[in-house]
Amino acid sequence: MKIGALYLSSGNTIPGKLYKVVGGGPQKLYEHSLPIKGFVVKGGQVYFADWHESILLHDLATLRVATIYSNPSRFTRLSDVGFRP
Repeated sequence: MKIGALYLSSGNTIPGKLYKVVGGGPQKLYEHSLPIKGFVVKGGQVYFADWHESILLHDLATLRVATIYSNPSRFTRLSDVGFRP
């Protein structure tokens, strides 16, 4: 019975890495110059916080990454991402 995929991040390390568990082991999907802290996988896209002031979007189909939110004057340690129901 397959429920879904398991994704992992390297946490508070530089460079940050995002993995997908395939065949019982981690497969690296992406490496970022800053940590990949809290993240959400939704609709084939990964939204993640960089432990500074930004939230980034990684599209798993195109492998493109874009900053979708940044506010250095408000946040200095943005650590998680979430969606309201």
